[in-house]
Amino acid sequence: LDCSSSMSYQLPTVAGIARAFATSMRQAGAVQSLAFGDTVQESGDFAQVADMGGTSTDKAIVQATRWLATRPGQRWIVLITDGCPANPPATDDACRRAAALGIRILAIGLQCTIRMAAATIAVLVLANSAWLAHAVSRLEGRGPLMLATVFHQAGAVIWMGGLMHLA
Repeated sequence: LDCSSSMSYQLPTVAGIARAFATSMRQAGAVQSLAFGDTVQESGDFAQVADMGGTSTDKAIVQATRWLATRPGQRWIVLITDGCPANPPATDDACRRAAALGIRILAIGLQCTIRMAAATIAVLVLANSAWLAHAVSRLEGRGPLMLATVFHQAGAVIWMGGLMHLA
């Protein structure tokens, strides 16, 4: 999570969204939550975040890559930021090194609204919960079953949200 000075006005909201995402991802496996600015530090799922100065995106990617390098399975870095890295060439290099190890990077840019960021993360949480469903254990026909599971869970979310408005 980018905790640079430019994020300070939206940091509490974004940290709450990131905390919910990190917590839900723990159902699928190990998660490391990093906050970065001029430096990078482990965050404890973003329970407490503060302005950390600049935007050293490259340092965050390098630290996350080190942690993920020896872990089995699918490995992802989810990067939430609002702007350009302080050192674009170093950030590009860090991304290439992660990709060479089979680590995927999903960058969520907050030049959009907080609602768009929340919607993006909600879709990721929905996909994660579908991946944990029993449909994934099937060897044949997994795609259609996963799609049906996603639609089923999305429908349940919409239905539950509608019930809340009736109360």
